[in-house]
Amino acid sequence: AGIASLQQQRFDLHYGQLHAAQGGNDMALQQSLVETAQMFGGGSEGMAAAWQMFNAKILAQAAVMTFSDLFLALAVIAALVMPFVIFLRPPPVGAAMPMGH
Repeated sequence: AGIASLQQQRFDLHYGQLHAAQGGNDMALQQSLVETAQMFGGGSEGMAAAWQMFNAKILAQAAVMTFSDLFLALAVIAALVMPFVIFLRPPPVGAAMPMGH
């Protein structure tokens, strides 16, 4: 549950940052949207499709950044737990080993 919560928080953060980084007055973005809208037939339907494609790209990038954050968090947790391995004891000599998978 903690990882899912962290994932959602990081996704929302990255999604918001990526959208904020795209300026509404950016001429390259506007030109790209117009060209994409023309591929979908132009008009309001084409522009809606272009915005959906743009949003899909933002969603994909936010997901990649989120999974990168989760990988880093899990690596830190593993590194913090690793020193506790020295406290593990070996099984007693001659003890029967339980069956595994």
